[in-house]
Amino acid sequence: MKQMVCSVCSYTYDEEKGIPEAGIAPGTKWEDIPDDWRCPWCGAGKEAFREKRTVVKHRRQHLLKNRTQKSSCRPWR
Repeated sequence: MKQMVCSVCSYTYDEEKGIPEAGIAPGTKWEDIPDDWRCPWCGAGKEAFREKRTVVKHRRQHLLKNRTQKSSCRPWR
């Protein structure tokens, strides 16, 4: 299940949790939420939301790649 993050206020809609207090049951997919739905924190529309991505994997690959290259940084004395 995915998470959608508001680009205005960073509110996160989690499909797994839903928003029971707003009548959106746990397990409700983002696509099934009405188009006129608004962010409960700032009032932004669905178009302001982006899918939350996991950056841990990409960060790990970046770190491993840079380990094999010589660093131009000098240690502090």
